[in-house]
Amino acid sequence: MSRVFGLSCVIALSALGAPAQGATADADDDFIPTFAGTPVQELDIRSVDARLKDGVFRLSVTTDAPIGQTSSSYYVWGINRGAGAPRLQFVGAPPSLRPDLNFDAIFITYADQSAEFSLLPPSNFVNLAGAVQISGNTLTALLPLAMLPSNGFAPWQYEFTVWSHFNPIGPISSANNARIADFSPTIRAAIPEPSSWAMMIAGFGLLGTAARRRQSSVAFA
Repeated sequence: MSRVFGLSCVIALSALGAPAQGATADADDDFIPTFAGTPVQELDIRSVDARLKDGVFRLSVTTDAPIGQTSSSYYVWGINRGAGAPRLQFVGAPPSLRPDLNFDAIFITYADQSAEFSLLPPSNFVNLAGAVQISGNTLTALLPLAMLPSNGFAPWQYEFTVWSHFNPIGPISSANNARIADFSPTIRAAIPEPSSWAMMIAGFGLLGTAARRRQSSVAFA
């Protein structure tokens, strides 16, 4: 097997079973059974998107109704940089939720367009002014890659999942998992660079193969 063919196989196999990249739809009216809040439609996630450009992740969630009709709604992004743990099993419980969902950073985006961010563990939240924009049913938030150092994954392998909260009591610190209304699918950011890198590596392999063949031709001439 040639090295170039082997590389192609590795790239193809790495895509199998991986979360989708970029925009991904979510089912309608799929509030989770343990949700104890008010099922307003701005909590019903319909699609999610993640893209990396110019060193900034652009994260978007679109819901079933305009966002901001209630100040009690907010949207939490769990981000897995490579060492994620199933934190919804032991943070904010009961009830325990999503043992399959691993994250090692958290990005909270509010309907009033404010945002908080922390790497995990431990939590050390910082406010991110101007990070959130809302247009109708879509909330878009910007998060610099520099704030998300790798924990084992390359940037195009980072996993993003957003879930909606309804908490009239106050901020997330006083919430629990019963206030989680809906989860998006887990996705990876759409990034143009990895495919470009793969093509470059394959190109280098082809050049190396051609060079070795030329050397062999010279040796046996």
